[in-house]
Amino acid sequence: MKRAAVEQAKQQLIQAHDVAEQFFETAAELEALMRAIQEDTAAHLASKKPFVRKLAAALEAVCVAENEAQIAEEAVADINLTPGEVKAMMLLQLKTQESVFAAERNALRAANEKLQVRLDALEHIVEALVTHPRFGPIETTNFGVAGGNPPRVLWNNLNKFDTSIPLLEHAVLAGQKKAVEYLLTLGITPKRCQASWCPRTKDSTVEKANALHYASQRGDSVMLGLLLDNCDEGLINQKGAIKTMENRHEGTQLTPLFVAARAASLPCVQLLVERGAETHKDMYEVPEGREGDLVAGFLQTHGSKSVRRF
Repeated sequence: MKRAAVEQAKQQLIQAHDVAEQFFETAAELEALMRAIQEDTAAHLASKKPFVRKLAAALEAVCVAENEAQIAEEAVADINLTPGEVKAMMLLQLKTQESVFAAERNALRAANEKLQVRLDALEHIVEALVTHPRFGPIETTNFGVAGGNPPRVLWNNLNKFDTSIPLLEHAVLAGQKKAVEYLLTLGITPKRCQASWCPRTKDSTVEKANALHYASQRGDSVMLGLLLDNCDEGLINQKGAIKTMENRHEGTQLTPLFVAARAASLPCVQLLVERGAETHKDMYEVPEGREGDLVAGFLQTHGSKSVRRF
C-alpha cells in the first residue's frame, strides 16, 4: 500500500532532517577550527595537529551527512500518489498528507542544495591546501588518484611539512577562487605577515609576503580584486619577502606593485594603482616584450621615474 510507503518515507525524512542538523553543527565547528588555524600561524606544527585532525574528521562527516540526506530525499521523491489511489484512500486526508509531505520534501531539497554549496567550498579549500607545492612533494594532486579521501591526503601531508603559511595565502597561491571567497566570508582577510611566522625566511627582520603579493605574482587580477575589497588600505604598499624569477629578490622587501610589474601583469598593475599603490618609491623591473612595454608605459605615465627592463 502507498500509505505504508508514505509512512516509511516520512520516517526517512525525519532521519534526514536529523542528519542535516548534525551537518550544520559540524560545519559551524569546522568554521571555528579554520579561524583558529588561521590565527595560530605562528605556532609549531605539533600544536596544529589536533586542529588539522578535527578539520579532516569534520570534512569526512560533512561528506557522509550530505550523502545520507541525499539518499533520503531521493527515496521521498519516488513516492507519487495517483488520483485513483488518493480517492480510494480517503481523499481529503491523503491530499493533506501529500501536501505536508511535499513541503517537507521541498524543504529538505533546499537544505541539501545549501549543504552542497558549503561542501563544494570546503572541498576547494582542501584542494588548495593539498595541491600547493609549498607543502612539499606529495604522490598526487588529484582526488580520484588519492583514493577518494582528500582529508586523509591533507592530513598525511600536513603531518610531514611545515604549515605556517596562512590558509588564505595557500588558496591564493593555488588559484582557488571559491576557496578564497569562502575564507573571506568567514572573516579571514589579508593581513600583515611577519617573517617569524615563516621558518623559510632567513632574515628574521624581513617581513613575509602577504596574499596581495601572491595574487600579483600570479597575474590574477580577479583574485587581487577580491583581496583588495577585503583588506586594510595600508596593506597595498606593504613590502614583503617573496621569491621572484631567478630568486634574485629572495629576502628583499617588495611591494605588490613591484611584483605585479615584474610579472608583466598590466591588469594587476592598473588595479593596484587605482586602489592607491604608490608608484614613485621603487625602481621597478619589467620584462622585455609587448606586455612589459605596456606595463612600463603605464608606470611611467603614473609617476614612476625608474623602470629597468630585463
